[in-house]
Amino acid sequence: MPRKTLVIALVLAAATLAFQPPAGATVSSFDDPQGDANGGKDARADITKIGISYVGGTITLATSVVKTEAPSSKNWVDGDTSVEWTIFHPDGGEYWANFSGFASGPDASLWTEQDKELCKETVKPAYVDGKYTVSFPASCLNNPAKLTISGDIAYDDIASGRGKSEDAAPDDEGECCEVTPS
Repeated sequence: MPRKTLVIALVLAAATLAFQPPAGATVSSFDDPQGDANGGKDARADITKIGISYVGGTITLATSVVKTEAPSSKNWVDGDTSVEWTIFHPDGGEYWANFSGFASGPDASLWTEQDKELCKETVKPAYVDGKYTVSFPASCLNNPAKLTISGDIAYDDIASGRGKSEDAAPDDEGECCEVTPS
């Protein structure tokens, strides 16, 4: 093989290897455009990012919005404000995780399509650094080989009387953010 042909073949092989997707991501996220909340167009209902982590046998879902509000506020405790994620399982099933606010603090739950609550005592909410998160053991979903999600928020501003605003990510409520276990 002439030297020039060998060099070209090596360059093409290296370029092909450099652009191979990773074998599996344990963390994935989706950036949602700002200014696309429906209803009152409240920045507290405008999702900027959703994400999923599947590390060490734990699945963590997260949502960020333009302007966060503590889940202890009147709009969370007395209103109909919540963050939800649809979890797309490789077996074809869908599950829902929910983050809600109550006077006693944030709450989280995980549900099947048949409205059966799963792993009630092990689904944990958190509101840290302006992110709403829910974590639970992967065993709650039978340790799937991969997962994808979509997310949404329904924000009910009852404190000022402006009503509800909503946003979904992705906007078409399709799947994003594929992860595999670590």
